[in-house]
Amino acid sequence: MLIKKVFQEVAKEPDRIAIKTENKETSYLELIRISATIANKLRCLGIGNGEIVSIELANDENFIAAILGIWMCHSIFIPFDYNKTKEELDQIAKDIKPVIRINLDFFKEIKNQETIDIMEEPVEDNIALLIDNVSYNHKALLDSVLNLSKDLNFSNKRSKDKIAITIPFNSLEAIEAIFSALINGITIYPIPNNDINLEEFLNNNEIKRYI
Repeated sequence: MLIKKVFQEVAKEPDRIAIKTENKETSYLELIRISATIANKLRCLGIGNGEIVSIELANDENFIAAILGIWMCHSIFIPFDYNKTKEELDQIAKDIKPVIRINLDFFKEIKNQETIDIMEEPVEDNIALLIDNVSYNHKALLDSVLNLSKDLNFSNKRSKDKIAITIPFNSLEAIEAIFSALINGITIYPIPNNDINLEEFLNNNEIKRYI
């Protein structure tokens, strides 16, 4: 499954940069530590197999860590549009009824939370995510990520390759691209905002691929 493949990348090169935003570089090891902290908090709250957890975060390392943390608990994640107002997000949550909402307030709560060392791999037939009223199990998601890796010609040769993600992380296309990069040791560069000059951003960061 995807989570196992990400852990394999951590074992190969833990200090390698997984994601680089405007203000921060996050290594594979740090990403997993954040994920483990999230998973421990969810488990302490009794959240586990098959329960729906929403992610309401910007396009950054915390969004990716939240996905992994949710999967560590065998739970299902549903991404909300971070650009919506609090009132709009509250209404969406009222309709969908996630057991917990991972947002900025959640991260304030886990600041001093302990991490866990055990990673339990999800069952491939279990639902991994819900998006646009469609569910995807772990096997289907893995297959689509591997296919995208081939399309993007990711070779996993430990090169200093990079990819820019120009679309919101709450889309299926972005999630597939994120994990295609992560399992191949490719550094992710989220586009900070819609006003940025894409060509200039790619040139300044020496990035050849983008989604």
